[in-house]
Amino acid sequence: MKRSVFPLLIALLALAVSCKKEDKPQWSLPGYEINFESVTAQTLKLADLKATAVVPEDAVSGVVFGFKFSKTRDFLEEKTLVKKFSNLSPGVNELAWTAYDISGYDPYYCCAFYSLGGDEHCTDVVEYYPGAVDLGLSVDWAITNCGGTAPSSEGNSYSWGAIVANQTPYSMSGYTYTTDSATLPLKDDAANYWWGKGWRYPTKAEMEELLENCTKEWTTVSSYKGLKLNSKKKPGASIFLPMAGGYSGSDYIERNQTGYYWTSTRIETSEDTKAYILHFYNETAEISDNYFGYFGFAIRPVRKR
Repeated sequence: MKRSVFPLLIALLALAVSCKKEDKPQWSLPGYEINFESVTAQTLKLADLKATAVVPEDAVSGVVFGFKFSKTRDFLEEKTLVKKFSNLSPGVNELAWTAYDISGYDPYYCCAFYSLGGDEHCTDVVEYYPGAVDLGLSVDWAITNCGGTAPSSEGNSYSWGAIVANQTPYSMSGYTYTTDSATLPLKDDAANYWWGKGWRYPTKAEMEELLENCTKEWTTVSSYKGLKLNSKKKPGASIFLPMAGGYSGSDYIERNQTGYYWTSTRIETSEDTKAYILHFYNETAEISDNYFGYFGFAIRPVRKR
């Protein structure tokens, strides 16, 4: 009678599992702690990192705390940025550092650590996308407009569905873009084309979520008037939308007076190409359906976390 091989296979599998080596615990020093708190965008090229370090009363000489910031998760890249703090006082210490010279929109990786000699204890690695602000919403919001270099920068002006910016005149006669899609296709999304990495126009629903979950502060940043949106869900997190104005025909209108920001949601009831926008002026912010796609407006990109 032929015997089944299944009992033998099960036994061998159990033996393999029982012989598997356990992961080696991470090196640590008694009484010492390091906790990575946050990484937030200051500009596209600067990011602020925060951590808390706990030092015991019987501190060991030579212990160093710090941050690592790199394009590779293993922090072996030649251009890895490292910031070190030494001689911390016993108790809880707040650590803060600004990572600089960030380039492109590819993700970076960061962590906090403490070390002694050749031994090191690191926090979990955090992935960071340059210029992304976590407001506690369904998407991260960019810190700048598409084409902008700072939070207060106007950036570029785009017709809805146009990849190339600042193509005047912005008029119905020269605008030929059409789509049957309810949402702007990614292939026609300027934010996705230029930034990649999941960046795109916000939808109408995402723009509404932004307005509903942030307090509004009308302010001026670097001489630019605009709307600062402070998250209700994540205190301290905010974005600034400058009153960038927009193009109508060959004229750049209402700079420093009005904000016009595209969403990716097409107005399906219109025979001509129209899309919803965020429109703000005179301390009023609303979603508007009054604008045709040929106008040249700003884009504030978003990306899924």
